[in-house]
Amino acid sequence: MRFLYFDNTVDRSRVIDRDIKWGDYTFKAGGNVDSRVGLKLAELAYEYAFVRQPTYEVAGSLSVHYMDVRLRLSGMATITDANGNVNNVQLAVKENSVPVPLPVIGVRGAWVVAPQVHLDAQAQFFKASFGSYDAGVSDLCAGATRMFGIRGCYCSRVAAPS
Repeated sequence: MRFLYFDNTVDRSRVIDRDIKWGDYTFKAGGNVDSRVGLKLAELAYEYAFVRQPTYEVAGSLSVHYMDVRLRLSGMATITDANGNVNNVQLAVKENSVPVPLPVIGVRGAWVVAPQVHLDAQAQFFKASFGSYDAGVSDLCAGATRMFGIRGCYCSRVAAPS
């Protein structure tokens, strides 16, 4: 079993060079717009090693990812109400979020290349369409670890002979 949590928020501010229309809000070109983009990701995974040798391992995984993507814009905008009236607002704030639970499949490999060095790589994928929405996860990572002062290398469940 593996649990992962990731939380990243990026704030930016700039003068925009074109109108940004978002629903009934229009942030006007030439105005300063502050943006906040947030991504939260939680993963609960089960992993099974279907190949396990003293110096390498290959495992498959099934997991559930919960992603919450948030976007917020604030700045001078025009807002069109339900009757079609347009109002200028000095500090308009528009925010939306998309929470998405996704089942994900993956594969991981680990290889002890020397008694104190191991390499590992992992890939996870999921893609689906729901009506007019497309959702997908693609997570690729690779790493190398050099252990100092240790006679053997421990890589997940792969151990190098001492």
